[in-house]
Amino acid sequence: MYTKTVKYCAGGTTNRGVIRLYYKVMVTIKYRIGFYLMALLLVAGCRNSDNGGPLYLDTAQPVEKRTADLLRRMTLEEKVAQMCQYVGVKHMRSSEKNMTIEEMQKSHARGFYPGLHSSEVEKMIEEGLIGSFLHVLDHEEANYLQSLAQKSRLRIPLLIGIDAIHGNGLCRGVTIYPTPIRQASSFNTELVEEASRQTAYEVRATGAHWAFTPNVDIASDPRWGRVGETFGEDPLLVSRMGVATVRGLQGDL
Repeated sequence: MYTKTVKYCAGGTTNRGVIRLYYKVMVTIKYRIGFYLMALLLVAGCRNSDNGGPLYLDTAQPVEKRTADLLRRMTLEEKVAQMCQYVGVKHMRSSEKNMTIEEMQKSHARGFYPGLHSSEVEKMIEEGLIGSFLHVLDHEEANYLQSLAQKSRLRIPLLIGIDAIHGNGLCRGVTIYPTPIRQASSFNTELVEEASRQTAYEVRATGAHWAFTPNVDIASDPRWGRVGETFGEDPLLVSRMGVATVRGLQGDL
């Protein structure tokens, strides 16, 4: 179930969660589960593979069959949980140790969840109530969180994302590249693809799978705060730079 592919996303919005706290609704459910596959829930029954285990855990089976089998086994709560994203446990513990509750309430990036302690987040992983994390900065923590996920009923691996917009910049010792809008000024799609490929290596080395890039919106208003994360205002250039970035991030590592 693990993948070496780095996922990408054009954007997202933060909403209030239905499982104990606020959650972030992600654009996609992990492993490219398309909405059209949800229809298979109406007709697909749970099946076991030839070796007697659940079909969705059999890597020899087609992805479509594994996806349908897994979705059929999931409860509504478990499906909602796959759209719930939290900051890493180390990130939370750092806030709990070094900041007051008042300070955390004023800092949206510090992983403050009212009434929820970091130890409770670990328990939620084991219960299959978390689908994704961000602010996980090293492979030790990533592996630890994945080990907790393997204790859950369905053993669905976590999807770990990180802001690797132009290099895996939240982690120490990585390579930082020019911002996307500066990359676009080069008009060099091959160079952008190679930079994205190297970013993917460094993202996977820290245990993450998902980079929040490329941003393929057309930058038509300079007042927008994320213009620097776009490839500019020309649709043709934006599309070609976007494709090059995706190919670099999702290529064969």
